[in-house]
Amino acid sequence: MDQKRNRKTGGAVPFLSEERPFSGLTAAWAGAFALLWIFTANETSPVMCLLLGAGLLVAAAFGDFRGALPRMNAQALFVLAYVAMCGVSCLWADAGPLSLTDFMRLLPAFFVYVWFVWGSGRGSFRGFNGASAISALSAFVSLLSIDAVGTRWIWGPFQLLFGLFTNEYVQVSGLETGTRITSITEDPNVYAGIAGIGVLLGLSLALSARGRGERRFHLCCLALNSLGFVLVFSVGAAGYILAAFIVFIVLLGRERRAAGVVLMAETLVVTMLGVMAVYLAVFDGTKQFSVVPLAAMVFCCAALCALERFAAPRVTAALSAHPRAALTAVGAAAALLAVYALAAMNVTGSAALTPGETLRRAAALPAGEYTLSVQSGGAARVQIVTQNEKDLIMHTETVLYSGGADGAAFSVPEDSEAVWFRFSIPEGGELSAASYSGAADGSLKLGYKLLPGFIANRLQGLWANQNAVQRVQFWRDGLKLWQRSPIFGNGMAAMEVGLFSVQSFFYQTKYAHNHFVQCLMDTGLIGLALFVGILASSAWLFWKGRRGKDPSPLLPALGAALVFMLLQATMQVDFSTHSFLPVAFGVFALLNVAGAPLAQVPVPAAPAPAADAPRGGKKKTEAAEAPAPAPKADKPPRMRLSRVLQKAYPVFGVLCALALCCHFYTRWHVVNGSGSPFDRLDRAVITDPVYKVNYLQTYVVYALQLDDTQAKQALPDRAARLAKLPINTEPNYAAEYYLASGETEKAVDALVDHLEYNRSRSEAWRYAFDLLFQYYDGTEEYQAQARRVADVLDDWEAQAMEPVELSGMNRTYLASLRA
Repeated sequence: MDQKRNRKTGGAVPFLSEERPFSGLTAAWAGAFALLWIFTANETSPVMCLLLGAGLLVAAAFGDFRGALPRMNAQALFVLAYVAMCGVSCLWADAGPLSLTDFMRLLPAFFVYVWFVWGSGRGSFRGFNGASAISALSAFVSLLSIDAVGTRWIWGPFQLLFGLFTNEYVQVSGLETGTRITSITEDPNVYAGIAGIGVLLGLSLALSARGRGERRFHLCCLALNSLGFVLVFSVGAAGYILAAFIVFIVLLGRERRAAGVVLMAETLVVTMLGVMAVYLAVFDGTKQFSVVPLAAMVFCCAALCALERFAAPRVTAALSAHPRAALTAVGAAAALLAVYALAAMNVTGSAALTPGETLRRAAALPAGEYTLSVQSGGAARVQIVTQNEKDLIMHTETVLYSGGADGAAFSVPEDSEAVWFRFSIPEGGELSAASYSGAADGSLKLGYKLLPGFIANRLQGLWANQNAVQRVQFWRDGLKLWQRSPIFGNGMAAMEVGLFSVQSFFYQTKYAHNHFVQCLMDTGLIGLALFVGILASSAWLFWKGRRGKDPSPLLPALGAALVFMLLQATMQVDFSTHSFLPVAFGVFALLNVAGAPLAQVPVPAAPAPAADAPRGGKKKTEAAEAPAPAPKADKPPRMRLSRVLQKAYPVFGVLCALALCCHFYTRWHVVNGSGSPFDRLDRAVITDPVYKVNYLQTYVVYALQLDDTQAKQALPDRAARLAKLPINTEPNYAAEYYLASGETEKAVDALVDHLEYNRSRSEAWRYAFDLLFQYYDGTEEYQAQARRVADVLDDWEAQAMEPVELSGMNRTYLASLRA
């Protein structure tokens, strides 16, 4: 009846009213969010963006979202401006196709933000549907990721079904042997970001649940997310979530703090039991099938539910009886963990090695001569390698010794950052002790008795972690790219496209592993300011929500999640991946929902009938008796902004959908349209500028091959336009056209520009010298121009950290140029 009355009186649509937690609507939110997340994969994201853009238009046309007006605030403005800036940057990006792919990872996250902001309720449980959807999705991903290294009873059908639509989930390895699971996202750090948010939201949802069934559901999600998070063991994410847990405990109110501490302690104990079982069962990588991971998930869910029902109430009551008991318990737990960590790193002993197994241990040794002494139950062997800063960046190493372990002599160079010992016993046996003497004396810690093996393995060489060192190099090169266009940036996918032009040695990465540096590269200072604006406005909304009359019980978890995401953004690629972005923008939206002031939707009152009006009469009373219309009050600036944003959001969504339609139609028309193919290509450059490089390359290639007079006449112009565009792949069709036409100087100009943009890639240099040799005409003029390429090579090798790898023919031709 209330819903019908709302419709008749012009109130908000039912799903904007106060939400009922853990209802059928919650399940619908979770299912819809899971499907959207699955189909944000690269192959299916264009169709998903089109459908979501159309859905946003329909929702704006037929829905009543007046209750969401207060949420069209500064955060909504920053989100819209940031996404729009990323989209517009595709127009000036060096490689439009790659930038468009990156943007289509971001666009579904924008639609998630709109969905959560417009579709969440206004009552005490506002945002619970969205938070439950994120928590459930994360638990579902955890379930699939853990089962992928066990029975595959759940993972297998999922992979088979969705493999019909996308290759995203086909080549999943599942396990990094001896170290951690990799998850179905195939990026452990990204999955850790998703699971970490799921853990934080699961804590808050479980504490806020009202019914037993609802509580059990959220406890199971919490158990699955916690188990997956620890099994993936991302060192950075582990540190970040510890900081988030501290924030969460501090933000919990006094009435819930004791219950929160107890729930976190229970979750930790249950999770570590499950982790140990999975580690011992499958982490050696030898088992193709095991029921232990599935059994561990069932155990964690059941044990946590049982503890919460039977043990938690008594412990919570005891802690609540003393106001400071919860914080004291947290301090005591932290002290115990510190003692345990200290003991775990020092209580070591022998290590049992199976045939074919390798034990890796690291040491920071000063330069000098050393001798290794080993006690073992078999003929132990060892390979000793060293890494300096260059090796750490480039993921290379120098072998110092390889052979029998006992009595091994090796020399550590001056610039060594870490020395690695790789022990093995071919027939299997026990490695009892290993010590070194020489420039420094000491022993290696072999078997860690209080640490799971995968954690011990990850902690080796942590002081000289090559991933951390390489990230610093990523940031340096990213800042070099940013300096080319500091205000507007280089367009999305800037690092993937332009990295070869600034790096001092060849390596490949798509992202800077720091989203602030990535924003600078892609969208310049403007984009960075907008992204920081999203974070700052989210923090402001959190603060306002905490000070409001009816603070949402989700706010502690959302505040902790914001801290966790901020820390992840400094070291990981999460904000550039399709799997994390919908979750992150969902959290931003929930901060808006929980922090923005509650809307008061006016319900228009029915006009009162005149006292002297005849019954059933249609004529109005005298005009003098009618109440005078109230003068229209000026809307405050904030309300005007809200109404503008409410209209701008669907307009932007429709523009994105139309732009994608134009892009796909242009690509289809180039292949299947009528008329001259060269005319179609010329029109495509105008209607789809993001793919202009592709269209110009196609024009030049086919104009050289086909007998078309008009195309031949336009070819010099098209080749000149193509030569100005940076391309990080071969062949360079502009250079080939000029060489075929006898315009050697222009060809070499194009090649030099191409090599400057690809200077760290040996393939580019080999291509250039092969091309020059192919068109060599025997004249000194030609050789003089070709020597310009040789000079560019000399300049590059003088500053590069590694030489260019040329073929034997390249070297012979290069020698003839220099002679």
